[in-house]
Parts: sequence; C-alpha cells; structure tokens
Amino acid sequence: MKLWGGRFTAETDKAVEAFTASIHFDRRMYAEDICGSIVHAEMLAKENIITQTDKKDIIEGLKKIYRLIEKDEFEFSDAAEDIHMSIEQKLTDMIGEGGKRLHTGCAYRTLCWKRRSGMKMLLCPAIPICRERSPFCSVTI
Repeated sequence: MKLWGGRFTAETDKAVEAFTASIHFDRRMYAEDICGSIVHAEMLAKENIITQTDKKDIIEGLKKIYRLIEKDEFEFSDAAEDIHMSIEQKLTDMIGEGGKRLHTGCAYRTLCWKRRSGMKMLLCPAIPICRERSPFCSVTI
C-alpha cells in the first residue's frame, strides 16, 4: 500500500521500491510507532472521530502486531515502504476497514511528525536527561 500509489498506472519498479524503502532502518521503531498509533486512536475516539468499537479493534490489533514482531513472526516488506505503513497494512488485513480509520486526521499526524516522534521515543531512554523529563509512551502494550 503506497500513499502515492493512485497517481501512477504502472507498478513501481523493484529498484525504486528498494531505494525509497526505509523499513530496513525504521523497523527498529516498531514499539514507538505502535505506541503513537495507540495514542492517536484514543484521541480519535475521544473526539468522536472514530467509534469506541473501532478504537478497541485498532488497539487490540496493534497489540497483536506488537507481539508478532516481538516473537519475530511479522513479515517486513520493502513494498510497504516504512514501519508505519507496514503496521497499518497488517492492521487493516487483521481487522478490516477499521484499520484504515487509524489514518484519519493524518494531515496533522504527518509522516515527518511520526518519524520525528518515533526517533525521540526510541532515543530518549538512552539519554539520562530525557528519561527524567520525557512523557513519551506511558501506554502499556
């Protein structure tokens, strides 16, 4: 699933896919991405943008995906481009249309924002001053 895939009629060349994919690097940010997605789903439900049922399904699905990755049973693919799209694609495969609703409101939650937040959550535990001040991910997965 490519965000820009609808703009072209031909399939993406495999060399281009490999060049533009960041999954080989950002796959290590899976916990941070899942954490951010859980918080995003909670916000969407709190603001009545998605239903409580969607929220429950999304969060349960994300937690299952987390466990699959932890057990090394999750298949990462260059075709999904990055960790967020890999997780969102698997979520949609697992729970159906509700998985796509996690993308709601993503004009605010841009790819740049997700990557920056994920990197902060990934790196902050390694930096003593950040551990003391960082409110990132108080969500239990």
